[in-house]
Amino acid sequence: GPVKRSGPRHRVLGVQVYPPTGYSPYGNQAPPWAGSSEQRPDLKLLDLKLARLYATCEELDIPVMAHDNQSNGRDAASDGLAAVTGWNWADRQLSNLTALRVNAGHFGGARVHGDGADGDWTLGFIRLMQSSTRLRLYGDLGFWDELVTVPEVQTRLRDFMSIRLDGATTVADRTLYGSDWLMLSQTPGWEGYADGV
Repeated sequence: GPVKRSGPRHRVLGVQVYPPTGYSPYGNQAPPWAGSSEQRPDLKLLDLKLARLYATCEELDIPVMAHDNQSNGRDAASDGLAAVTGWNWADRQLSNLTALRVNAGHFGGARVHGDGADGDWTLGFIRLMQSSTRLRLYGDLGFWDELVTVPEVQTRLRDFMSIRLDGATTVADRTLYGSDWLMLSQTPGWEGYADGV
């Protein structure tokens, strides 16, 4: 579609997917939809289209960015679609991919989203960084406003940054700066965000 037709004169720099609007990055037939009143499209067809999109992005060396924090969903159930689960499905099932670059926007969020191992979305993305065979996963710190003011968040992120992925590569090597500027500009202390990060 439009990604392939962009041509060299109007190069696509990236593709953004936004799971909390009501779909998983992949494996849409698997997530529990309980608690959601939203209509769903043909989920098998949706996964086929997503697989085609990712294959095209990899072929053209176009990175994919996804909203990967528990926020801005169509409903409470949809908020959970931004977790690492869909990317785990893509990594396991899309055997045609070899190194699709994916940026987990918001890197799971500054705060833990519940109890147990599945509640720490950032750690889930880090585990996928360590184990993925089909995705080259990155995370950005967009709208981690707590990072500037909450010591527990600072310590948590500092500990994560030193985790080894392979050889000399650490999580810090795959972490990007981000601001999510429009949202960030509405929070107190936004002026110091870049320096704080």
